[in-house]
Amino acid sequence: MGVVEVNAMADFTQRMRLRGKAAEDIYFAEQERKLLAARHEKEAKQLTTHIEPIDEAASKNNAHQHNSNPKTTE
Repeated sequence: MGVVEVNAMADFTQRMRLRGKAAEDIYFAEQERKLLAARHEKEAKQLTTHIEPIDEAASKNNAHQHNSNPKTTE
């Protein structure tokens, strides 16, 4: 084996190592994107289930106040 062949083999080995690392980085980046998307979706769902329009909240509050103190005319 000559010096050129050894260098070529070292370059090949280095390229394969970098290719494997790149594939691993791509895989984990995709996993992270999926997790973040699921987290954002969950947070958005929680926000929309806890928020009710102002008009509905005000009318419910007014109805509750009127019903909680019934006036008796005895």
